[in-house]
Amino acid sequence: MSKNNKPFRFRGKYLLLVVMASYLVLLVVNQEAAMAAMLKSAGVAAKILPIITAVIIFTAVLNYFLQPEQVVKHLGKKSGLKAWIWALIAGILSHGPMYLWYPTLEDLRHHGMRAV
Repeated sequence: MSKNNKPFRFRGKYLLLVVMASYLVLLVVNQEAAMAAMLKSAGVAAKILPIITAVIIFTAVLNYFLQPEQVVKHLGKKSGLKAWIWALIAGILSHGPMYLWYPTLEDLRHHGMRAV
């Protein structure tokens, strides 16, 4: 399989299993605390779901419209100061948790963006 057609890998499976096992143990030991924890987790998930959805949509639109040659032209190894200016603008305009940008950054790297 080529570098551009990597198979999908679910990277958080061990963390997910640990969290699910923890909730299960807590449910057996203390049902009231388990229910409170699940409600709190559901509340947090409800708050971040719109942000995650927006990042996924943004990544999909970026992937659809952006050609690898365009990324290399503006952010590639030979782009010089232009890449730094784009990075500064993106850093100034982006706000919120940085981990939500990781899928977009990975997609840009996949299309040819250089790492500094």
